[in-house]
Amino acid sequence: MKPSFSVRVLGGTLSLAPALSAILILVPGAQAQTVARPGYQVADTAPVPLGAAVSSLTDGRYVTFDGATVDLWNSAGIHQLSLGSFPSPVFASFIAVHPDQTMAILGESTNGEIYSIDLNGGGMLLLAQATFNYALCYDPDGSRAWVSAALGGWGAGNDLLELDLVTGQLTPRAHVVGPSGPLATDRAGNLYYGTQYDGWPVPPDTQNLIRFEASDLQGPGLLTELDATVLISRLDGTSGIVVDEPGGSMFVVESDPSGGAENILRRYDLAGNLQDDVLAATAWLNALELVPSASPSILAPYQPLGAELRLGSTDFNFGVSERLILESKRCGISFNGPSGPATGPALVTVSDVPQGGSASIMLTRTAFLTSREYQVDLGWGVPVFLMTQPALILRRTISLDVGPNGEVQLAYTQPDFMFGVVGYQAVIHDALGAPVGTSEVVIND
Repeated sequence: MKPSFSVRVLGGTLSLAPALSAILILVPGAQAQTVARPGYQVADTAPVPLGAAVSSLTDGRYVTFDGATVDLWNSAGIHQLSLGSFPSPVFASFIAVHPDQTMAILGESTNGEIYSIDLNGGGMLLLAQATFNYALCYDPDGSRAWVSAALGGWGAGNDLLELDLVTGQLTPRAHVVGPSGPLATDRAGNLYYGTQYDGWPVPPDTQNLIRFEASDLQGPGLLTELDATVLISRLDGTSGIVVDEPGGSMFVVESDPSGGAENILRRYDLAGNLQDDVLAATAWLNALELVPSASPSILAPYQPLGAELRLGSTDFNFGVSERLILESKRCGISFNGPSGPATGPALVTVSDVPQGGSASIMLTRTAFLTSREYQVDLGWGVPVFLMTQPALILRRTISLDVGPNGEVQLAYTQPDFMFGVVGYQAVIHDALGAPVGTSEVVIND
């Protein structure tokens, strides 16, 4: 389903943003749809004031800035604390929680002011000023941030500024063509930026994701996009970027600036090679934030729960903004058979198998099951989690094709002595036969 709004940009600062710093032409249409691709799921949603900038704390709480007030909410979307307000409404550009979780930085593009906010209710302090500021991300050392802002005003390109969080000093490090775009950093301090087309209407396949090296950013002179490495080319637009170094990935929203197609969240490797589509939405997607897993699992299809991607979603046409939490969705597995030590028919069912894919069902003794799944590297490109050590897997079926309902089933007659002593787990294959992960674990009782 296609979105029902169109956007016109005057000049060259904002394409479409939480700040709504663009002309929105709303027309009737169907409500926005958000669809996670196979292997992913939207695990939770929470309300956000319409068009507000949003940023999350690691514990699930989040802060919003709607141009009038700054507020703290719990993970369920219940208001907890008013953190600040403006005497008259402004265009909200961004808000970003600092890694130390005690403060956040917000920007507004009406007056070009950037503030620090005490997340414990200590108020707001003016930190810096940058005309038409648009987005911010933190440097890994925590003492600096990077700001995307059009210092020259409409139609004069965009600047990438280093912000000292102690002094508020802004230092221009790069100037790029086109309106302001999103940015992100990695652990090495490299800066990732989504270029924007300078003009309207925006032709397809005209925008890139580029990376400036940390060493170049600290060198003499002002950089341009010619000094950066193009990682992903021929994008229609970008509205959000986040780097997942534990997972060896980048998550990038390819946005449709015309409002004529879906906005798609994709996962790429760090060299810019496409790994998979993650989410499609007719709502505007931005404000990507990654919460890494405490376990070796990563945010990738069919992985165990752990890592999360939090992002903002706004359906301007229907007046709905949300904070989404995206997780991996692992294939389920269930057992249906004798309820005690008796001989009878048994059925193992693997659910949510990729369309056109297959599953191979493994079994082992329950005595061999581990309290935490055994992680191995089988060269699949993602960590593989097994119910026991590979040498203790006793049998494995051939690959069984998925049915039209997304299930793979193994039917057999279970003798009485097998009750409660067998654990099952499936290896999942995609439509090309490539292994993509494992299912959950079930015991035959």
